Amino acid sequence: MYVRVEKPGSEPPYRSLVYGMLGEGLFLRYIVLDPASECFELIDNFWANDSSDRSRVLMIQSARSDFTELTGSALLRLRFFAKEREIKCADIDYLSGYPDVCTDHAFLCELLTQHRVPRSQCAFQLRDLPDKDEWTYLDTQEELDRFMHLFAGFHDSMLNSIQYTENHEGARMITAVFDNRAWYGTAALCFEGVTYFQITPSRPQPYAMRELQWAEFRITPEEGVYWADSEGENIIKAYSVKWKKVE
Repeated sequence: MYVRVEKPGSEPPYRSLVYGMLGEGLFLRYIVLDPASECFELIDNFWANDSSDRSRVLMIQSARSDFTELTGSALLRLRFFAKEREIKCADIDYLSGYPDVCTDHAFLCELLTQHRVPRSQCAFQLRDLPDKDEWTYLDTQEELDRFMHLFAGFHDSMLNSIQYTENHEGARMITAVFDNRAWYGTAALCFEGVTYFQITPSRPQPYAMRELQWAEFRITPEEGVYWADSEGENIIKAYSVKWKKVE
């Protein structure tokens, strides 16, 4: 799982893999890594005392095939470990995450009491995005600018296809394929955690040119990813973007 975590006040949000989840529904909490403080944090799914039920953890990728799930008697060891240290965890009826995280009882108890644990104190393995060998993630404006230089700023490129998908966990994704063979080739861009998009078909006119003049491509911690063509007719906003060469 890959999420965007909102922070209080004017602090910028951050993106993190999810290392574990405690509880379910309204009581769901996420174990995530804050890259600024280099601490693992235990984050409530919803803001406290917010009547709007506004989520604090926003989904980018929902896949968790490597996770294990612990319920009922499978949580007895954690409860016994916590009870010996006079730490309350009897109300936790569900734990899911990477196996080495779910069995690190000392880490979990420290997280339950302090709500954050320095990364340097954790014995379990740090993870990376599972598809990094297939896709190149563009996480900073510098990385976006390098891609724009490589792809000639989308000049003379054509939007060949676009696909939107959404699942029940709120993961929204757009995959767009751009053909720019005159300068680079064909590339697929995958926007994840989509918050807005506007796609306008080419005008049905004789000899109408489908090529883009150029595109705007930027990213900020607060707003996330923004892509738009030069005419402002096609716009995509998302929390994350990655790309790969197709041809």
